Amino acid sequence: RPGMTRDLVGSVDGITTMGQISFMDLPDDMLINIFTHLDHPSRFKLRLNRRLNQIQLSVKNKLDVIELKTNSDAYELSVKPSNLLSSIPFRDFDKLELGLRRLVLNTHVNGICIVMGDSNELNTRIIDAFVHFDADKMFLGSFLHQLPRLNSSILLSITQNISHVNFSCKFHSLSTQDLCIIRKTMIESDCKLQYFYADVGNEIREYFAKECFGVTLDDDSTHIHRISDDNSFSHTRSCFQSVEGDVQSTIRRNYLTFEKVITTAHSC
Repeated sequence: RPGMTRDLVGSVDGITTMGQISFMDLPDDMLINIFTHLDHPSRFKLRLNRRLNQIQLSVKNKLDVIELKTNSDAYELSVKPSNLLSSIPFRDFDKLELGLRRLVLNTHVNGICIVMGDSNELNTRIIDAFVHFDADKMFLGSFLHQLPRLNSSILLSITQNISHVNFSCKFHSLSTQDLCIIRKTMIESDCKLQYFYADVGNEIREYFAKECFGVTLDDDSTHIHRISDDNSFSHTRSCFQSVEGDVQSTIRRNYLTFEKVITTAHSC
């Protein structure tokens, strides 16, 4: 009948209208629920307006591991929220950087691992994005190439945001001044960094020991030229240690460490 047809058409029109409701028409609590269950590969692909960005920031994330491997102009990001590992390949560096800087704002990470397979002018931006994560541990490695020069802003972000840092690199660009900044910040400020490790060559090792402690090191022995009243020293043929404040500095032949400790001298 004509009336039934109109009712049917009205019902069909109603269903059609419902089908045209956009993502933005959903209430905030429903959007929050969607973001809570959204996998990380999808999060990196999202294009967010101001409202969606604010909603996403209200959803706190915790990751077990986030790992980045670089090779030429390709980037492979692996994200492990718990026992599920998701790999996200990137060719567009800007999209990778945008996704990381978005994730930084509401994510705690247990472990960050960055392995750089080549020398790339974008590597500094990669490191800068990662050091803003609230993280327990960070490993930074490059076994074939020189790591980029880290500016003071990156170094200070490391001390403020990460508890344990490992620069395990055959070649790196940390200078004596960089090492002094990290050590001084650990001693003088209430920073998050509790442990710092860096592979060092003989030249940096010797310059750092002389600059910070007035100590000359060589391959056979440790010669102490000056001892400050503010420092507690111990040394052997292969190890030099100093405790200042609550930070213990250890210099060995191939690496050095800074570590927050109880304020008593430790022997090598």
